[in-house]
Amino acid sequence: MEFLKYVALFVGVVFTISWLWVWRMPSANRAKEPPRMQAKSFLFKINPLNWFWLLIDNDDDSIYGPDNYNPGPYVKYSIGLEIGILTLKLVLRKIVSTDPTENIRWKAICWWFRNPMHNLTFYVIGIADKSRTLYGPYGDSTHKPGGGFLFLVSLPDSGIGKLLPRPFVSYVNKYIKFYLGTRPSGGIGAKLNISLTGKNTLR
Repeated sequence: MEFLKYVALFVGVVFTISWLWVWRMPSANRAKEPPRMQAKSFLFKINPLNWFWLLIDNDDDSIYGPDNYNPGPYVKYSIGLEIGILTLKLVLRKIVSTDPTENIRWKAICWWFRNPMHNLTFYVIGIADKSRTLYGPYGDSTHKPGGGFLFLVSLPDSGIGKLLPRPFVSYVNKYIKFYLGTRPSGGIGAKLNISLTGKNTLR
């Protein structure tokens, strides 16, 4: 019970900060963002019969990802025995698949793990199918140009969602790339990349 109190307090603080951010943001730092696609009805989104669309499908890039996405061929491994005159050893064999069906399935699996539940995060709990206003100094940038912290708030232009500001925070330097919240694209997500060599792009 005590934990829920702290959660409620945290949520209240976040939304208070978000509303103050929206209220005080000058018009020069407000950017209009159009919907990525025509919105589906609320009943369609919550219908359990549409589970494939909700959890697996990707309305933007298909389940296979864009044409330039290439995770490489499907690779199988097998373990065998090699028996010599006085030896017996296990051998691990690597088999690169040349079967187009296996490789296209492998591409779909890799793309899903790279962008899991895309339609859910963009079009159900996200607001990518709604016109919205971005309140922040860098427009639709996910990270602050040149590095550092970035904070912005997305607010739908109409409907009940207009009452619910969607905060987003990100940070980038040469070693760390992080974001959490509703991205400028309208999808909800979280990401943390760590570069031990310090080769992160500062944008």
